Amino acid sequence: EAGWCRAGTDELGEATLKKGWALVPEVFKACGEPGKRREVIGYVTNLLQGGSLVQCARLGHWVDLIATIVLATVELNIYFDLVTVRDMEATEQQGKLAVIDLVELVIQELQRTEEELESTVSSEQLLQLLDVCHKAVKVAFDFVKQFDDEPGRRAALTPHLGMAARIIGAWMVVEPSKFEGDFLQALPHLVRHLPSHMLGSLLPALDNYHSHAWADTPGLLTKMLELVTAASSEDAAALQRSGAVARILVPAVLDPAVYLPEVDVGDPQGDDGMPGLEVPQVAISAASPGSVTGPPMCDCGNHPALPRLCKWARNVWLVAHPLPPDELKDSLATLAAVLLVSVPHEVVTACTPDGLTPLWTYLVERFTGLRSGSERYGPERSSEDEGWMRVAHVLALRVERHKAVEDAVIGALRKMKNAISTVPVLSEQVAGELDDRVVEALRYWRVFIVGKFPQTLD
Repeated sequence: EAGWCRAGTDELGEATLKKGWALVPEVFKACGEPGKRREVIGYVTNLLQGGSLVQCARLGHWVDLIATIVLATVELNIYFDLVTVRDMEATEQQGKLAVIDLVELVIQELQRTEEELESTVSSEQLLQLLDVCHKAVKVAFDFVKQFDDEPGRRAALTPHLGMAARIIGAWMVVEPSKFEGDFLQALPHLVRHLPSHMLGSLLPALDNYHSHAWADTPGLLTKMLELVTAASSEDAAALQRSGAVARILVPAVLDPAVYLPEVDVGDPQGDDGMPGLEVPQVAISAASPGSVTGPPMCDCGNHPALPRLCKWARNVWLVAHPLPPDELKDSLATLAAVLLVSVPHEVVTACTPDGLTPLWTYLVERFTGLRSGSERYGPERSSEDEGWMRVAHVLALRVERHKAVEDAVIGALRKMKNAISTVPVLSEQVAGELDDRVVEALRYWRVFIVGKFPQTLD
């Protein structure tokens, strides 16, 4: 009778869901043996995929849901114990995937329907769900802690570590405080042992923590940049992922406490033919403190990290360059520029054939509103346009450190009828809602424009 549900479906009708949940006790009885538990877990997963936690509660089957998650947690514990001592058979692997899918789905549903759920179930029922989810997440953290104790089986265990990361990443977005210490302690292990494509599920959780808490994790920024630069213009999903990672990286790299030349950022793969592989021997001008708060300029022209940062910036821009002007391109272009905030312009010029002039041109046109073909690039500014504000911030950091950027900004402003309209006047209320460094950058630009174009106030 329940065969229709095992196949999986989306947005099941209310009547079908009601019948499906009513069959859960029967499925429990029919599949009560240990070897058949994944049938129960898969069945409930399909019901949730076709409905939601809210529908489950409204249909009166909250107890069945909790019982299934408890069962999944038991199975999760068994599976993680088994894989540390032997390889899993195909059927066992399938069962483990069903468990991971259910736990991850429940956590994602909890985030998606949180407000509606709070008005549908009692506080006791919600706490009950949180408690069983906590136990499942703890099982995943315990597996991560055991991973380094199995050096001979690390290669075989890596896919299972990736599954644990899916549960951890999903939960840390929903409730970052509960396992904060465990997460920050586990992060270096996960970064060290997982390939970049398996880290994607963890990255949204980083937004919940100050960047200085994770940015210096060995290898993390390298793998995040690998995710960004792996995308191609033909792969829409990969491009969206690149943009999401870029939006996490930009504020982190702009944190004054994060000094990129001293962070563990490795070489991009496949860049052997890029000019400037060797540390360039260039004379650099003295670095002034600057008028906008941000990471300091490196005062050592032959610092070994500088060419690597130039290469990463170029590779990020290569992903962004073919894209149409939109929020995605803004995010990637801003990231490329941010990677160079501490790099002297003499090094940028020595390490890249064109000094990344097209990148600066794009950002300046975005800043001044001169890029045509999109209404988003008009002269009117909004405090809600976060992409534009990030561009304004990074250009404010770079304009005093890079003569070509200053010339490009001044040249673009000359083309405007009213240059001061480039930057919005911030009310005290709006300024109080924005990052202090962004407010500082916007006020800097108004002073800059009035200084260069005093007639703009006439």
